[in-house]
Amino acid sequence: AETPQEFCAVIAWGRKRQMELVYLKCTWLCIAYGFSFVGALTFAVIQHRLFDRINNETTSMADFTAVIDNLPQISGSQHAEEQLKEAISAHTQEKVVGVSICWDYHHHLKDVTQALEQDMGSIGSTRVSARQRGSQLMNLVVDSATVAPEEEAGCIRRMFNSINRQTLRRWGAFPEENQGADHDQTGHGHPIEHVLCEMRATERAFVVFETEHSRDRALEASGIPFNDSTVTLQNIIHEPEEVIWEEFGVSDGEHVQRMVKAYALTTATAVVWTVLLYLPYAKYMASFSYANGDEPGHIAETLFVCLVVAGNLCICVVAAICVKSAGFKF
Repeated sequence: AETPQEFCAVIAWGRKRQMELVYLKCTWLCIAYGFSFVGALTFAVIQHRLFDRINNETTSMADFTAVIDNLPQISGSQHAEEQLKEAISAHTQEKVVGVSICWDYHHHLKDVTQALEQDMGSIGSTRVSARQRGSQLMNLVVDSATVAPEEEAGCIRRMFNSINRQTLRRWGAFPEENQGADHDQTGHGHPIEHVLCEMRATERAFVVFETEHSRDRALEASGIPFNDSTVTLQNIIHEPEEVIWEEFGVSDGEHVQRMVKAYALTTATAVVWTVLLYLPYAKYMASFSYANGDEPGHIAETLFVCLVVAGNLCICVVAAICVKSAGFKF
């Protein structure tokens, strides 16, 4: 274009041509998203088949385990796991290594987790065990976690001491503080025992056999009498690290309700982000003809990219939170 009239004509033609080819952009977007969706489903199917093939060809801990899905009501005050172990051994004539009942402690997760951390992660207990075994190396490791006296440390050392104390306290490494807190809350030295005795069992339990053949023979057995009811053994493909113990107290109906809420919240988040943020900015970006320099600046394009990335991350975070609270057991 050499004259202003020709320049305006070129811009008008470019704008008209851009609008005529919008359907090509939309078609490309639909093909790209459709291919991504179909590709993700295909990849999931391939991975599932690969898992089944590897699971059939290899021996893992799940090959020694059976699951019970119809346990009767049991309280924590009973020695239910030993009783169930004896009942299964007597009925199937197979050696049972152990039984793990899935207890309903969803509402006591914090108490149970804290008690486990105090029991398994106490540095005081580690110190006593190390001295009893006469292990100088273990004593050295434990003593290195001891915080230096404040009066002998400088400002930087005191800062690191404070960080060490907070970290060790989070790990339950100060048993005298934890025991004092437990005593103040409940009035006795073992508050977790009261919680465990009142805990109720769910309908599910895991049974571990000595060999894979013992498990297979036990699966062929008929109903096992236990506490005036009959329980049955079923096969399971999930490995121990997949089990989310605290979620077994969530019923199937409650799980469905949580999933519906999760879908609704994720969809609402996507709609709000699209309507309030993406569409207005996309309309602004589409208002340029992108001909002869008629295009948004670098800052606007950068903001648009950041907006898209932030929106995707926000939806992923919301979806992760919803999935975590949905009550999946594996």
